[in-house]
Amino acid sequence: LSVPLIMEKVFRSQVKAKFTKTKFMRWLYSCGLMRKLLHRVAGVAMKKLFGGRVRFFGIGGAKVERETERFMREAHFPYAIGYGLTETAPLLYGSAPQETKLQMVGKPAIHVEGKLIDVNPETGEGELVVKTPCIMQGYFKNPEATAEILKGEWLLTGDMAKEDEDGFIFLVDRKKDVIISGGENIYLVQIEDFLRKHEAVKDVAVIGLPDARLGEIAAAVIEIKEGYSADEEDINDFCRDLPRYKRPHKLIFADVPRNPTGKIEKPKLRKIYCGESLVAAQVEMKLDK
Repeated sequence: LSVPLIMEKVFRSQVKAKFTKTKFMRWLYSCGLMRKLLHRVAGVAMKKLFGGRVRFFGIGGAKVERETERFMREAHFPYAIGYGLTETAPLLYGSAPQETKLQMVGKPAIHVEGKLIDVNPETGEGELVVKTPCIMQGYFKNPEATAEILKGEWLLTGDMAKEDEDGFIFLVDRKKDVIISGGENIYLVQIEDFLRKHEAVKDVAVIGLPDARLGEIAAAVIEIKEGYSADEEDINDFCRDLPRYKRPHKLIFADVPRNPTGKIEKPKLRKIYCGESLVAAQVEMKLDK
C-alpha cells in the first residue's frame, strides 16, 4: 500500500526522465504508440523493483496525478485505487487492478451507498454524500462541526464529483478548492494538473486569494526542479494553452508543503499568502488584453 507521491516520484525521476533525456528520445516519447511500448518495457522493470511477483499495489490518501496513472495503465502495472475519509473508517469507493479507469476512484465498497447532491445540470458535477455503517458518531466535543458534515444518515464528503454510466466516481476537486472568479467556477486542481506538465515544475499548489474586483483569484505556488530555471514569463507563455479565466493571476515561487500522506497542505499556504501583502517572491501574471 502506498500514497500517490511515491509512484509519482518514481515516474518523473526514473521513467520520464530516462525517456526524455535527449531530443530523439523526446520525439519517440511524444508518439503515442512508442510511448506505450516504452511504458511496457518500464513496467517490467517496475515489477522487478517491487519483488517481481507484485499483483496488487494499492494507492490512496490523495489524488493520483493523471500522467503517472496513465503510465501505470500502459505499463500493465497492477495498481488499485482506494478512496475514503477518516470519518468513514475509511474506505468508501475503490477498484481492483483489473477494474481501474483513468482518474476514476471506482465503485462504492460493500455496504456503502453514495449519491451526488446539488448537481450542476451543465457539467453533471455535484457534492458526493455517502451512507454507511462505518460513519463516525461525530467530532469529539464539537457539535457545530458535526452538524455541518452529518445530515441524518448521510455524510457530506466535501468532494465534488461526477459519475459515469458504470457507477464509477470521478473526483473533480475539494468543494472548498473551487473558487468563483469573475463569475466563473474554477477547479484549482485542473490548473495544478496543467502546470505539472511543465518540464521545470517539480510540484505545484494552486490556492484562491481574495480579490476586490473578481471576488477570488487563483495563485500558483510553484516549486522548481533542481538544475532547472523558470520565471514568470516562462510560466505565463506555458499557460496560454489554458482558457484565459483559468490562468493563475499570481505566481509564488516557493516549496510546496505536503503532509506525510502526500496531500498538499493548502491551509498552511492560505495562512501564509492570504494576508494584505504577499511576500516579495509573488509575481503578477501578465494577462492577454
